[in-house]
Amino acid sequence: MNKEECCMKHKRNIIILIVVVVVGIIGYKVVSHNSYISKSGSLTISNKMESINIPGCSKKNTKYKCELQLKIESTESPYVVVKFLGDDNKEYYTENITTKGLSNIDKTFNDIKGDLRIEIDSKNAKSNVSYSVKY
Repeated sequence: MNKEECCMKHKRNIIILIVVVVVGIIGYKVVSHNSYISKSGSLTISNKMESINIPGCSKKNTKYKCELQLKIESTESPYVVVKFLGDDNKEYYTENITTKGLSNIDKTFNDIKGDLRIEIDSKNAKSNVSYSVKY
C-alpha cells in the first residue's frame, strides 16, 4: 500500500466517523425532544375547593418546561379561583373566572419548585374541569 492509498483510506474513515457522529447527535436531539410525560383528567366541582397534583413538573426533575391546558365550564354565574402552586406554597399564577361558559387557561411554567398543585375553588357554581399537562 503506497502513501497515497493510505491517506485516502484515512480520509474515508474520518468522513465516515464525522457522518456517524452527526447522525447520532441529530437522532439524540429528536428522541430526547419528543420524550414528554403527559397527564390529563377531568372532575366536577360544586361549591367547594379541589386540588389536582402534578408530580414531577419541576425544573429539577425535567429538562423541559411544564405546559398546562385547563378548561373550566360553568353552567351558572361562577366565581372560580384557580391557583397554581409549588411545594413551597408559592403562588405561581392565579386567575379569577367570573364568566359563564367555557374558560381556557394555557400556561407554561419554567420555575416550579417541586410538584405542581392546582387549586380550583368553585365558590357558587357547578364547574366541569378538564386538564392536560405535558412536561
